[in-house]
Amino acid sequence: MSTVLPETVSIPRSVTSIGSRAFSGCKSLMDITFEGTMEQWHAVLKDVSWNDCIEVVHCSDGDLQL
Repeated sequence: MSTVLPETVSIPRSVTSIGSRAFSGCKSLMDITFEGTMEQWHAVLKDVSWNDCIEVVHCSDGDLQL
C-alpha cells in the first residue's frame, strides 16, 4: 500500500500558528494557499522548522516567495 501525498494544501485564515515540521516529508507539496491576506500570513506564528519544501504561499492579495 503506497501513501498518497498532497500536492496542494489550503490553510484557513483562522489559523494562528503552524507547528514544528508541519509539512515535513511532503516533497510533492511546493506551494500552499492561505485564505487570508499576506499581512495575516505574516502574523501567523510559525515554528522555525515548519517548512522544508514549500516555495510559495498564495494569499488572497498576492503570492509570497519563501
